[in-house]
Formats: sequence, C-alpha cells, structure tokens
Amino acid sequence: MLTITGLCTLFAAGTLVYILGYLFVHGATSLSWDFFTNFLLPVGESGGGMANAIVGSGKLLLLASAVRHPH
Repeated sequence: MLTITGLCTLFAAGTLVYILGYLFVHGATSLSWDFFTNFLLPVGESGGGMANAIVGSGKLLLLASAVRHPH
C-alpha cells in the first residue's frame, strides 16, 4: 500500500528520470570530437567547444593533488 509520501517520491523520481532521459537522447547528438577539442568562440558566433573548461579542470585537479593536507 502506497502512502502519499511514496506517491510523491515516485512522481519526483519519475520526473527526474524523464528529464535526464530527454537530455541524454537529445543532447547526445550534439556531442562530437570538435566539441571537446575546440576553444570557446566570442559571443554571437556559433560553434566553439569546451577545451578551456577541460584544461582548467585538469589544472585545478593537479593543483589540488599537489597541495596535500599536512596530516
């Protein structure tokens, strides 16, 4: 027997699964090698990629790995 809490949980979880599925199906077609290797373009120009974000995340990861807690 489902309570109102169980129904609300199922509704919320179902909504999230639907949104994630929609984003995965429609967003997967936009991914390409160029998207990951090209740099950002100025505002107003179409195209560009995520190379700056990927390199920046790698730098932060290396810096965080180099600075260890002194225990």
